[in-house]
Amino acid sequence: MHSKLWSLIEQLHAWDVALSERIALKLDESQPRPLGYWIASLVAHLGDSWLWLLIAGFLFKSADQSSADLRQRRRVLIVTWLASAIIATVTTLLVKRQVQRQRPGKRSLFYGSGADVHSFPSGHAARLGVIALWGNLLWPNWGWLTWGLAFGVGWSRVALGIHYAGDVVVGWVLGGTIGLLFRKLKK
Repeated sequence: MHSKLWSLIEQLHAWDVALSERIALKLDESQPRPLGYWIASLVAHLGDSWLWLLIAGFLFKSADQSSADLRQRRRVLIVTWLASAIIATVTTLLVKRQVQRQRPGKRSLFYGSGADVHSFPSGHAARLGVIALWGNLLWPNWGWLTWGLAFGVGWSRVALGIHYAGDVVVGWVLGGTIGLLFRKLKK
């Protein structure tokens, strides 16, 4: 049983590596970086924690323009969403510490080598999984766009060689599950 499990894990890893290599941008280090690289670099960081903390602060402050009852409900919504994103981030870091899967590429991250060298699961994907699940509640008219943002951030992290595709998929599932649990708790 144990050897069958490891055999399955090795096969999944091989598929993951092959898929990720197909998605990854092919860069010639002797040539200037193409426009696609810079676009992917920008999109890859639209899931950064600091950015979403700023957005949460903006949403919290913008609730001041509402009536007292609506303001209170809106703030509870924002705090609950933010709590689910924090739990997803902490859970991701705990899983990374246990699994310790090395990142696929030798490329440095946008800000340098990065705070963590482990790739599984993707913290950015987990955050965007939470955001996508909360999008329609936070932005009633525009929330559907968060699904495209989640896909774009995940794709770009693989395209840049920062994550394997499986890291991103598991991150989405992890974040989405935590986001869904918090949405159910909110009701």
